[in-house]
Amino acid sequence: MAISLPSRQYLASFSERVPGYLFPLFLLFLEMFLRFAFNLNTKEFIGPTLSATGVGMIMSLTTHKSTKLPANIPQDVTNFIKDHNLTIEPVAVKVFKSVCWALILVLTLLWLGSIILSTRYPNEVWIYFPAHYYPGFLSFIIGFILSEVKEVV
Repeated sequence: MAISLPSRQYLASFSERVPGYLFPLFLLFLEMFLRFAFNLNTKEFIGPTLSATGVGMIMSLTTHKSTKLPANIPQDVTNFIKDHNLTIEPVAVKVFKSVCWALILVLTLLWLGSIILSTRYPNEVWIYFPAHYYPGFLSFIIGFILSEVKEVV
């Protein structure tokens, strides 16, 4: 099985999505700067903020509508679908939405865990970072990956 490189169209559309992925990080750094400027603790909010961002990215994916039409349907059916502004929802899209809803529950629990870790154990460090950063990182990465999977489904 050969692995193909991303198409130019995908890369162009990815460049349009990048600001949406980076904007939460911009807000995170802005909040960090403001907390630093006003001499507030900046460590305790990063994990929960990243976790909430991950859940937020996945929430929008539950309404995903695929605009792709199967290649093997007759042209008159394709024209009818387009003329009447209809969509076909493949099984993959239905499965994707179900996975998103399940992960919303999981990521909400990660967010809750991150809040508990940041408030009860703010100085607990695992490896290099405070413990509450890890659920936030995981949530953000899952949200990012699923946002990209949506582009393929």
